[in-house]
Amino acid sequence: MSMSKVLTRAIVSMLVLAMMMAGCSSEKPLLKDLDEEKEVTLRILTNMDRMSFRNFYGGLFGIQYSNIDIELIPFDERYSSNLDSIVALEANISRVRPDVVFLSPDAYERLAVEHKLYNLETIIRQEQFDVDTFLPGLIDWIRKKSGGALYGLAPSFMGKVLFYNADLFHQYGVELPHDGMTWDDVLKLAARFRNEGSSNDEVSGLYVWDIEAAIFDISMNLGLKLVDSKGERMLIQSESWKRVFSQTVEAIQNRDIRPQFSIANNGVIKEERSDLFLAGRAAMKLDWNMSVFSLQRGNIQGGNNYAFDWGVVTAPIDPFRPGETPYIQIPTIMAIPIEAEHKREAWEFIKFSNGPEKVERGLRYFPFEMMTRGLSKKTKDYNKLETFYKLRMSQDRDSRPYPVNVPDSFTEPFDKLLNQVLTRMIRKDVTVEQGINELDIKGNELLKQARASQNGGGQH
Repeated sequence: MSMSKVLTRAIVSMLVLAMMMAGCSSEKPLLKDLDEEKEVTLRILTNMDRMSFRNFYGGLFGIQYSNIDIELIPFDERYSSNLDSIVALEANISRVRPDVVFLSPDAYERLAVEHKLYNLETIIRQEQFDVDTFLPGLIDWIRKKSGGALYGLAPSFMGKVLFYNADLFHQYGVELPHDGMTWDDVLKLAARFRNEGSSNDEVSGLYVWDIEAAIFDISMNLGLKLVDSKGERMLIQSESWKRVFSQTVEAIQNRDIRPQFSIANNGVIKEERSDLFLAGRAAMKLDWNMSVFSLQRGNIQGGNNYAFDWGVVTAPIDPFRPGETPYIQIPTIMAIPIEAEHKREAWEFIKFSNGPEKVERGLRYFPFEMMTRGLSKKTKDYNKLETFYKLRMSQDRDSRPYPVNVPDSFTEPFDKLLNQVLTRMIRKDVTVEQGINELDIKGNELLKQARASQNGGGQH
């Protein structure tokens, strides 16, 4: 090819690129500019109480946007996070016409699919609002729930990490936990503390809330579900479930795992006097970020102070998915109804609540909910709490043991059955195989009854 043709092609390419850039820069603004002189009342539909809202969002927002008054509208008492209750939410939105709604992930998904929420993609692009510094995987997860586009943003999350008592590890000569351990690694580490401590002050390797929690924590990490996605049949008859039950039962029998709640020989629920980890009697604990609050204020349990050197590593991982975690919950997604009157002001509120200013100034309720935007380096124990952001949020696994389509009337009786069967497994009254067979048969019966009750009562 001649030099002149090469030069001509280069010039044409540059012109095309320039035209494309000009087109982008001249893109018509999606929303009119904010009029800082105009008094506006922003109506927000939320289940937060006024004090919590003011402390976490409204107070800081009001300082910067003095012309925007916020009116909180409570959810109808019938509203919950279950899909069959979203009809009540939709009725609320039609009735009160809010500018911003605080939604559960299930409600967000339903309203976005029904095109009842305002698409934020264009305004995010026009204002170059940075969505790349959120909790890894969060933005992709929200987009996936709403058909590929962003109709809302989540300002906070709850996450689990593996807390450990460094003093106990040093005392008994056990190597400290590290990021990226599997459940097999954690249970082997917990076994290193077997039979340690005195008879009155026994030390355990891993502390859990109850025996069902141990089962759920291990199984969700492997993507296992007790019930199919339609909520119609049990899925417990598998080699993977058998291994989870066998591992957990054996660890509890060996007292490598100690639950807060267990069932005594007489069938009565037995509770430990205090959180064994916070009381310095357990080496590790997989728990939500709320435990940070107790650890930072000195581990006060029953009037006693159990201060010790603590640390955190990532929650156990699936060795086939080492970079992600299912141990994340998103409590709220903020969105704008498609028919909202004050879309610009609504966007300013959502942008502020999910922006870097909130990270620097909005820590009053930390660590009950972690901010998805990240941590301020001024945050107490910053180096430890960075652990919550190390793993990518799983796109297809979550911390719920049951799919959303499972009726509420199933979960409570099945949880009770699960506790009873697990207790009998631990006592060796039944084998793991016998226990799983019982859970499968009786679980399917409970599902059938719950479905019949739901269909008989109608959809709400």
